[in-house]
Amino acid sequence: MGEPGAHGPDSGAPDPTEPEATPLLHPADGVPDISVTVREIDAAAQRLQRGRGPFAVDAERASGFRYSNRAYLIQIRRAGAGTVLIDPVSHGAEPLTALRVRAEEIHRARSAVRRDITRLVDVEAERVGHLSARLATLGPAATLARGYAVVQTVPTTGPSVVLRSADDAPAGTRLRVRVADGAVAAVSEGPTDGR
Repeated sequence: MGEPGAHGPDSGAPDPTEPEATPLLHPADGVPDISVTVREIDAAAQRLQRGRGPFAVDAERASGFRYSNRAYLIQIRRAGAGTVLIDPVSHGAEPLTALRVRAEEIHRARSAVRRDITRLVDVEAERVGHLSARLATLGPAATLARGYAVVQTVPTTGPSVVLRSADDAPAGTRLRVRVADGAVAAVSEGPTDGR
């Protein structure tokens, strides 16, 4: 091994495995014009509105030797819209009026979409409830509760079969009669004249 710390973080020597840094001398998209007037700021806001996804915002709070809580330059970037630079001080009007108007429009649109989706979900939930209730009234349990019965033949071999015709239960056929609260066993006396 070489000397301890020869290429370590405290050695000051460059790490041979790291690629050499390439300085970024100019922004990839170029330097955007600074929006100064109310009209330019409104155009920048409209451009940002046409973008998609989240906003990246940076505010420069220093101007010459002054530093304050007031922003002297605002940089906003959004996918599909690029970068805009806004000077909120020079134009003399309320600095972020145009952006505030667009933010309010977006808020109203989001509220309307949320309201419409909630309404749609409520309507569909009510529809599913009605269909569920209809299904329950047409189901076998509800039919039995109204006084009907399900009659099955009970063969000596094989599965039981729902009786669909009187001819399927000649005299002596063992039957299972299912009603709302249980089942009873019966024996067929054969087909009758229907009375």
